[in-house]
Amino acid sequence: MDTIELSSSTDEESNGRKNIMKNLIWVLFLLLFSCSEETPELVFESVNSYYSINPEEYRVYNFERINYDFNVPDTLAYLLKEEIIDSLVTESGQVSYILQQSIRENATEPWRVDSVFTIRFQNRGLIAVENNIAYQKLAYPLVLGTTWNGNAFNNLESQIYYYQSTQNPNNSES
Repeated sequence: MDTIELSSSTDEESNGRKNIMKNLIWVLFLLLFSCSEETPELVFESVNSYYSINPEEYRVYNFERINYDFNVPDTLAYLLKEEIIDSLVTESGQVSYILQQSIRENATEPWRVDSVFTIRFQNRGLIAVENNIAYQKLAYPLVLGTTWNGNAFNNLESQIYYYQSTQNPNNSES
């Protein structure tokens, strides 16, 4: 009888050790594969979910342009405001939006109209028509590694665009 009790106690200890080892292996596995320094990529359902076209909204960007004249930099900083001012529908039913860009040097100056052009969503991308030349500015999917020819809708030489980073435009902290 003593032998059976001793054997039973050893089996319980052995099973306990096995359970501890199994749990330890699972914890190590989870730690190993769940920890990553990479930030998850944002995937948007469409270009429209990333670049919203809403006539009741506008965007203001802080721009800094550096021009070089004989290797001497000349920095120009200004604010640029984009807003939809109208829309039109083609015979084929395609909706284009008239986008107006205005600029000013600082927040105390009035806005000055800089340019007006049309934008539309087409073929999984955002097309901008500037000076009667169509450029594909954005493409779907909005993930790192996506590339496209920005001049696919015109006769200019091919120019490959790509996403260098993807951030949620509705969250300044991402």
